[in-house]
Amino acid sequence: MRRPQVPRRLLIGLAGCLACALLLAVLAGSVTIEQGRKTRSGPEPVSGQSQSQNQDQSRNQDQSQNQNQNQNQNQNQNKDQSRSQGQSQGQSQGQSQGQGQGAAAPEPEERSRYAALFGEPEPQERKPYTILVCMNGSNLESDWQMATNDLIEMCESGFDGEAVNLIVLTGGTRTWNNPVISAEKTMVYTVTPEDIVELRDLGNVSITDGGLLTAFIDYGVAAFPAERYGFLFWDHGGGPMGGYGYDEKFDGRSMSLVDLETGLQNSVMAGTPFEFIGFDCCLMGNLEIACMLAPYARYMIASEDLEPGNGWDYSFLASLSERPEMSGAELGRLIVDGYIAYYDAGGSRQPQTLSVIDLSLVGELSERTQDLLERAEASILAGDFATFAGARRSARTFGKTGETSSYDLVDLKHLALNLRETFPGQAAALVRAVEEAVVYNRVGPGMEDSYGLSTYIPYDRKDVASGYLDLYRQFHIMPRTERFLGAYTSRLTGEPADRPFRGLLPEAAGGDISIRLAADAREEVADIYFTVWRQLEEGSDYFVRLGVENDVTIDGDGTVTTGFDGYWATLGGRTACLYELARTETTVWYSTPALLNGEEVDILLLFDEDHPDGLVLGAAPAGPEGSGLSPRNLLPIGPGDELALRYQVQLFPKEGQEPAAGAVASKWITGESFPAGEDLAFALEPVGNELYLYGFWIVDIYNNSYYTDFIEIRY
Repeated sequence: MRRPQVPRRLLIGLAGCLACALLLAVLAGSVTIEQGRKTRSGPEPVSGQSQSQNQDQSRNQDQSQNQNQNQNQNQNQNKDQSRSQGQSQGQSQGQSQGQGQGAAAPEPEERSRYAALFGEPEPQERKPYTILVCMNGSNLESDWQMATNDLIEMCESGFDGEAVNLIVLTGGTRTWNNPVISAEKTMVYTVTPEDIVELRDLGNVSITDGGLLTAFIDYGVAAFPAERYGFLFWDHGGGPMGGYGYDEKFDGRSMSLVDLETGLQNSVMAGTPFEFIGFDCCLMGNLEIACMLAPYARYMIASEDLEPGNGWDYSFLASLSERPEMSGAELGRLIVDGYIAYYDAGGSRQPQTLSVIDLSLVGELSERTQDLLERAEASILAGDFATFAGARRSARTFGKTGETSSYDLVDLKHLALNLRETFPGQAAALVRAVEEAVVYNRVGPGMEDSYGLSTYIPYDRKDVASGYLDLYRQFHIMPRTERFLGAYTSRLTGEPADRPFRGLLPEAAGGDISIRLAADAREEVADIYFTVWRQLEEGSDYFVRLGVENDVTIDGDGTVTTGFDGYWATLGGRTACLYELARTETTVWYSTPALLNGEEVDILLLFDEDHPDGLVLGAAPAGPEGSGLSPRNLLPIGPGDELALRYQVQLFPKEGQEPAAGAVASKWITGESFPAGEDLAFALEPVGNELYLYGFWIVDIYNNSYYTDFIEIRY
């Protein structure tokens, strides 16, 4: 396989989609092929998931997402979590009440109970600014001390306590890594340049409860009057479907978007908006969330993508105390600039996006979004699913740390740009509306096509799309988008038609391998890859997947051609299977599954102009147990660490033979452990003298995937 070429964007879909390969391993070299002999049949087709996602039910994310599909489960029993990824929970969270203007208020007794926890406020002297912080420590604190670090950063920022009140609600974690904050109870503190002082002991209540959010806002406003108010959510974030926070002490409860909106709606700030609401969380820079917040704040500050572990740089507090009269837009620019500068100074190559949204313009933006999707709906109902599916598939997506992790959040402006030739008027109007509403947006290296706001449109995780549609309808924010999603999801998740892909036999000639697609099949194809599997051991019908490569050429007559020259990707000298996470004009990210010191992780790698041979960014561990979420933090890999790469193994019976009794179709194996060392390097190395299977993997416009038959390659 060939080394990744950066920059480049591959067009590999016959429907005109930009390449967004779910899997990629990179090879180069030469090979001897046993010509054209059919030896094995491929696995069964996969509907709506990547191949390994369908086969690997033991991997973290799938388990949680499948568990959370039951729409009848109690909301509080089935809440998920995520600062960096919260997709799987959203389906289970919004079940018990509506959202938006129709959100149900807590019972009076419940509101009184929460208010009683805070007691009678003792109003302090009025100051220019009060910022309320909901700091749900979660595993970010118990495992990595991130909340404590940010509290220290706030204290040491140099802000003037005479100008700014900083009031922090704490909870949601098993352990605080400092002697001040209590892990036994949910507490309220005031943070000053000199100290962190306890204000209220609220007892054993969940920090993710919407009623507690209301009471905290009411208390903070009454006790710390100010000319302006801001609110900050700190923890995991999972976009509109995942919501906010993960309470370790209450079975991983999260605050759904429904609960968050209700908590704001029932507070004293419902009629007097916050100057800003910010999310030091992942994935919350989203249109649906902005629509929900619009009545309650002037500006929203949030990230479309995952946030690096250290989150925001809180040095902006000093500037705010010097100029407390600044608008939310001005403050937002300071926060965004400080965020990007912090990671630039450290040389970080982790994804970075942060934007400031003028919430007064979100109504216009939602209308223009619905105009475009209404036209797309009409096109789909008229029989053209491929055009929108191609634009959706090639749009910038957010939140992937492994091959099976997807939030189906796409950049709104990039989606519109992809549709500007099909729906020119509506697409242009939407682009203008995004540019007006996003008053400031900056991104880190390799984050092109991230323009400040995402939106939810299913594609990768069609297995949960119907349940998410039920949740989306409870938001009550964009009725025409709901109708579009209904029509689109119905087509996306329908029974796959018979495709003439299975049974295709690759042909080998002159070092090239090819298949030919019939004319009626070409319009249904989104992507085509070749795939290589290595025999697990001599005589075995099990083969190890080495990867999937999108380096194919497609001729006008439907002939798909590629070559295999005998080199394969290695990491630390061990054969690796690389899964492509994202690709831009300048950068491509990959992950490979592994065990780091016995813990299941995905190793993240980056290739760009500065790192043509690849850069290991770190290891993304599994998220909070049972959540299916990936954490915001990347673990470093270095001396003293033990690493073992993991591989998917698939059963390929010989033609005409039945599998042995009790044989499993697919499983995961772990390679030999080795010391990581100081320089964990990517390389291309020749493969061994073993038996390989070679075939093609085809993905149709409905995100169903199919294998052709395979031929043998032997060295």
